[in-house]
Amino acid sequence: MVTQTFICKYCGQEFERNGSGHQYKYCSRNCHHDARFGKPIPGKLKGMRNPLCLEAVKLCQEGLTQTEAAKRVGIDLHILTTWLHNHKAANSKKLFTDRICQHCGKSLAGMSNLTARKYCSSSCGNKAWYAEKNPVRKQMRFNPVLRAEALELYWGGLGGTAIAKHFGISKGTVFSWIHDFGGQRERVKTIAATRLKTQKQRLRDVENAGEWLQALRDGASENSPDSQLPSLRLVCDTVSGNCGMNQMVSIISECLKLNPLNGEVFAFCNKQYNIITTITWEEPVFNIKKIQKPYGSYPWPHEDFGKSIVVTSSEFEYMISFSKKRLKIV
Repeated sequence: MVTQTFICKYCGQEFERNGSGHQYKYCSRNCHHDARFGKPIPGKLKGMRNPLCLEAVKLCQEGLTQTEAAKRVGIDLHILTTWLHNHKAANSKKLFTDRICQHCGKSLAGMSNLTARKYCSSSCGNKAWYAEKNPVRKQMRFNPVLRAEALELYWGGLGGTAIAKHFGISKGTVFSWIHDFGGQRERVKTIAATRLKTQKQRLRDVENAGEWLQALRDGASENSPDSQLPSLRLVCDTVSGNCGMNQMVSIISECLKLNPLNGEVFAFCNKQYNIITTITWEEPVFNIKKIQKPYGSYPWPHEDFGKSIVVTSSEFEYMISFSKKRLKIV
């Protein structure tokens, strides 16, 4: 092969290469690197040639990523990435010992791809991205006094939904407090918690017939305090939904030991507590009426409260007036 002579475009020295038609520009790899990246900086990091690359490395030590550091100092990202790769500095614990997560402040030492990492986990990255996209949103402040009051009401017998409605806060917040601290004490009913319960909830939480009747009278007296109407007898035992006249008459005569023809109004409720059937003797026939709830249930007295409970018509109307809010179908 023919040997040709070339002139280095960096140092100007002549050098010989086997002629193959290719025009050589530099005499050595060092001249090529010096021409492209600059001469090595004495006393600095090994192989560091470009002063701007050194500034980019310092920015990486402060917490910036390779892309952010290269963009800030104004050099090609390939220059910085090549140096970090050649000298295995991307995961150097000695060179980048002070790098921390830019969201939570946790140390990034020992993690992979150290110089290109800004956060310790994807969770911190997502939170930082959300905070950047929503700068107006304020972080919720924790109020220990409010939590203590909410837990006192819970330990006093009040439910989580009622507590959230009373304080005007999120139900999720209240239920998280109950999950974390609700088991520290036993729940004992208190007067303060009972007063905050709705009338329907009070009727459901009573333990005997006296408490049930008193809760019903308290609610009925607030709505119609001066009403003096005839009474009804509520049968505590539930019946099937298709209960007929003969079965109801036999329950009145055999179980309650009462005369079904005395003109008194008897009320029965099905097992789902959503259909009330009233029966009364109006000579010469029985008058039977059904009251059906489209959704929800009636606060009917439990079977353990006895055989029957006598209430006035106003109290009965108040009991069946409770309505459950139906969800709107969009």
